[in-house]
Amino acid sequence: MTTPSPPLQPLPPPPPEADLIRQRREAAFLSMRQAALGAGVSPTAWAEVEAGRKKVAPGVEVAKRGTPKILAAMARRLSITPDELARAGRDDAAAYLAAILRTVESAPELTGRQRSRLTSRIIRDTSDPQ
Repeated sequence: MTTPSPPLQPLPPPPPEADLIRQRREAAFLSMRQAALGAGVSPTAWAEVEAGRKKVAPGVEVAKRGTPKILAAMARRLSITPDELARAGRDDAAAYLAAILRTVESAPELTGRQRSRLTSRIIRDTSDPQ
């Protein structure tokens, strides 16, 4: 005879950065898919970060927080500043994004569009900070 499994604990609400991302995306009138594709993030990863949870099996979800790299990409897409990420409790993502922005801003010969494209490319092509 098998012993029944204990009931699953309810998941906590989404973290503050998830709410910030969702609110800014909705204010920009973007679908999750549009926002994700514009940020270079998979739509699935975007949805998981915004919901604060990830489905790991049928009927089973676990809490999910975005990596600094993914949050930086999402923040760039939605014009969220490093200070806003820090206020949402993600100092790691704020520092990552701020470092990239400082690096790009140190090249005065670039146009605004070039800076924006370079920032996005750095975020996309680098690995997450340790």
